[in-house]
Amino acid sequence: EQTHKQLLDTQFALDSVGIGIHWVDVATGRFLYVNQAAASLLGYATEEMLQMTVSDIDPNMPAEVYAEICKLIRAEGHIRRDSMQRAKSGADIPVSLNIFFHPGSDGTADRFITFLTDISQRKAAEKALQEAKDAADAANVAKSAFLANMSHEIRTPLNAISGMAHLLRRSGLNDLQRDRLDKMEGASQHLLEIINSILDLSK
Repeated sequence: EQTHKQLLDTQFALDSVGIGIHWVDVATGRFLYVNQAAASLLGYATEEMLQMTVSDIDPNMPAEVYAEICKLIRAEGHIRRDSMQRAKSGADIPVSLNIFFHPGSDGTADRFITFLTDISQRKAAEKALQEAKDAADAANVAKSAFLANMSHEIRTPLNAISGMAHLLRRSGLNDLQRDRLDKMEGASQHLLEIINSILDLSK
C-alpha cells in the first residue's frame, strides 16, 4: 500500500509539473508514457497518444530522420533541441526538447525520456523583434534614398545658381551689383555646405 501510494504521488507530480514528459520506445518510436501536460499541449487524451509514434506528432521526423536522431542521442546520452509538434487540430506548436537516453535492463527496452516545454511565446517575441528590425532597416534604407534624392534635387539648382553668378561676374558689374552677387554666391555656398554636412551625418 505504501509503494502504491508513492506511485500515485509520483504520477500526480508528473501530471501536475507543467512540463510535458514522454517515454518513447527507441526501436519503434512509440510512446510508452505521456503525461497530461504533454497530451493537453497537443489537444489529445493521454490514451490517444499511447497509440501514436514520434513521427505522428513531429512533421519533421520521418523514419529516416528518426533513425539518425536515435544514433545521435545514443552516442551523446542527451540532446537539447527546438522542434515543432503538430497538434490534433493541425496547428504546429514550437517546443523545446530535452531528450535523455535510458538503456533498458532486466528485459525492458531502451527508451528515450523527453521533457518538453511550449516556446510559442518566445518564438512570437523573436518574430516580433525580427519584424521590428526589418522595419527599422527598411526605414533606414528609405531615409538614405530620400537624402540621396534630396542632395541631387538641391545641388542641381545650386550649381545652376553658382554657374549663372559666374557668368554674370564676367559680364561687367557695377559695385552695387558685384556686392549683391557676392552675397548671393556666399549664401549658395553656405547652403551647399549645410547639405554636405547633413549627408555626412546620415552616413
